[in-house]
Amino acid sequence: MTPISHSPIYYSIANHLFRIEGEGTSHLYENLPNALPFAIQHIEQQAPLFSIQISVPLPDWQKTDLSAWNIETLYSFEGDTTDCVFAKYPKGYLFRMESRIGDPTILMIKEHHSAVFYTNFFPCQHPNCSNFIFLLWIAYGIACVSKKTLALHASTIYYKNKAVLFLGESGTGKSTHTALWQKHIPGVSLLNDDSPIIRIIDKQACAFGSMWSGKIPCHKNECYPIAALVRLNQAPCNNIQRLKILPALSAVLPSCPTLFAYDEVLSDYICQTVSDIIEKTPVFNLNCLPDKESALLSFNSIFK
Repeated sequence: MTPISHSPIYYSIANHLFRIEGEGTSHLYENLPNALPFAIQHIEQQAPLFSIQISVPLPDWQKTDLSAWNIETLYSFEGDTTDCVFAKYPKGYLFRMESRIGDPTILMIKEHHSAVFYTNFFPCQHPNCSNFIFLLWIAYGIACVSKKTLALHASTIYYKNKAVLFLGESGTGKSTHTALWQKHIPGVSLLNDDSPIIRIIDKQACAFGSMWSGKIPCHKNECYPIAALVRLNQAPCNNIQRLKILPALSAVLPSCPTLFAYDEVLSDYICQTVSDIIEKTPVFNLNCLPDKESALLSFNSIFK
């Protein structure tokens, strides 16, 4: 059921409920197909962890004199069609997304000790709402990082109700490797191909599907305990090694949100969560070719 124009919409990812409200929510709802599996129609006295207020006029700190804010840029990067800046100031965090193709600049502000994110994103000015998906990923990451919850850059499968996450730099072959699992190992399915959510529940690391799945549309509202995490490296031959604690930490941390690594508070929460994950979850390093043998090698090392 599509909400009326200004009524709040609710989503739950990794059992974290959040709300989006403001002018244009109905347009946003209709143009976020990736989010539909996570939409919540009936709220029963549960308070959302955070909310996003859309269509709010905000000052652009790169075009307005806001020197009194003492803004510090933490991380700048390029998206497919945008130039992005993640920053902080004494009261909280700022995010700016400037289009290179003529779309309006998107701004977001989150104050410390507040559960509300404010953004000038106006859905009716953005027909496909694709940039909002990334904005939401950032807001979700900031709001949930203190709750033993984080997004990992990984391609994730599940087998017999256990999840395996394949980590690696872009272009390493994560999606290729999970495709090989699905092709050669009966009973394997894809959970998420780009950004699953990892949450520790009762000391167990669990992988959740999310609305962020990269180029392969796989947005499953499902959860599985994690059997292993595997760091992939391209190599002329196949070999696998289970890592001890410190190498495991080095294998997993690069797959955490890069922009949060430049803020002490956010990075501390990430390090704590990753430490808890690898304490009880096997982490492997896999040097591999893109072939059937590499898939069977990693499968047998984890499940046999």
